[in-house]
Amino acid sequence: MLPVTGTTLLSFLAIAAVVLLTPGPSLLLIASTSLALGRRQGLVAVAGTAAGLSLTLVLMVFGLGTVATRSGSWFGLLRWAGVAWLALLGLRYLWTASAANVAHPTGAGGFWAAAAVSTLNPSTTPFLLALLPQFVDTGRPALPQLAVLGLAFLVLAALIDTACALTAAALSARTSGGRTLWQRRLTGILLLVAAAMLALAGVG
Repeated sequence: MLPVTGTTLLSFLAIAAVVLLTPGPSLLLIASTSLALGRRQGLVAVAGTAAGLSLTLVLMVFGLGTVATRSGSWFGLLRWAGVAWLALLGLRYLWTASAANVAHPTGAGGFWAAAAVSTLNPSTTPFLLALLPQFVDTGRPALPQLAVLGLAFLVLAALIDTACALTAAALSARTSGGRTLWQRRLTGILLLVAAAMLALAGVG
């Protein structure tokens, strides 16, 4: 028997889906990577995002989420470094004549870049801290319930991110003759929007 009821789990996933389908820094990074580099690298970005989200969820489940939200200036500096990297990469896609001239991270670099963007998004921790407790039955042990809800959130996020990567890669593949001007510009715009969202998420 699951620690949470089916009704509770479905209600949780319905709310989580609305949030996960709203474009955020990670989803935009996945889309831009898939557009620029194709399906394989897009899925690498999905894996990196899932790794970063897994770390956040583990912190939530074990009650350490407040550490991420009150960790001081070093966390802010790391976040702004991520903002700068996304913005610079986006501008390079807009300014360069060919996507091949842009140093978009691939392989392990792409994985860790996506993981960093996912982990450093300051809106994720407060959202999970606010959402998860709403679905916990206080009459039963909280840890197993939080673990199931966290795992369900992670699986749903991975499915949505994978769909995004495959869709963006399919759009890219339909254009013959390699990466075109519209692809480079769209990739650059998505990266700049991701940078702006990551920056604004920490305001207020």
